[in-house]
Amino acid sequence: MASNGILTRIFKGNANTLGSHFLSICKFMLPFVVLFSNGKMLCGIEVNGIIGSIVVIGNETVSKNTIIQQMESRTGGVFDEKKISSDLKNILKLPEIFDVSWRAFDEEGKVALEIEIRESPKLKSISFVGNKIFSRKKLMEKVALEEENFFDPYRIKRAVSDIKSFYLEEGYFSVSVSLDEEALTQRDIVYNIVEGPRVKVNKLVFSGNRLVSKGKLKSQVKTRPYFPIFRKGVLGEEQLEQDRLAISSYYYDQGFL
Repeated sequence: MASNGILTRIFKGNANTLGSHFLSICKFMLPFVVLFSNGKMLCGIEVNGIIGSIVVIGNETVSKNTIIQQMESRTGGVFDEKKISSDLKNILKLPEIFDVSWRAFDEEGKVALEIEIRESPKLKSISFVGNKIFSRKKLMEKVALEEENFFDPYRIKRAVSDIKSFYLEEGYFSVSVSLDEEALTQRDIVYNIVEGPRVKVNKLVFSGNRLVSKGKLKSQVKTRPYFPIFRKGVLGEEQLEQDRLAISSYYYDQGFL
């Protein structure tokens, strides 16, 4: 059997190339590789057989079915290296998968395809530093993360935006949220938060409305000035945008194009 280390193609991260050098190595080495009548390793483009079996190894928590569902290659189909390369890209889209490789063997005239995966490590902890207004429980509701989740850089970084958006909607326009990069190397997720003051609405002012009264425009928006006990007067970014659209819609309905 040929050396697995030489003939294994490995996909890591978001690699765009599938290693064209692999085929060159295979073609160069082919005359020197001892091929056994059963169980021999096949070299890339030299293979045109039918897939007799697909075996997934290295998976501990991700099921074989989950891996196979990401693949277009199927048992009974024609072995196609380009298709398998595409399959590996799809497998890597799973946050549970860190890297993946494939090997092909000849078994009684058919191709035995072996998919080897390495699962992503799991998060050790998630914590927030500097959050005085909102509890950890409340902030955890705003992020798509849980402890013991697989390490997913996209979700981890997206949570920074999710936390900031939540604070903005609650009127904290000076909020700053950052990720502790050093803790991240140890799989500890730490979000540093500087909340800043809460912005409150003192009064509503409309300008340029020569033909529509302030009262009419005020009735179109939901943002309201602060009034002790009865109204918080929170200035929310999303609500401001909804108010703007409501005013535009009102003018349109009144014939202002």
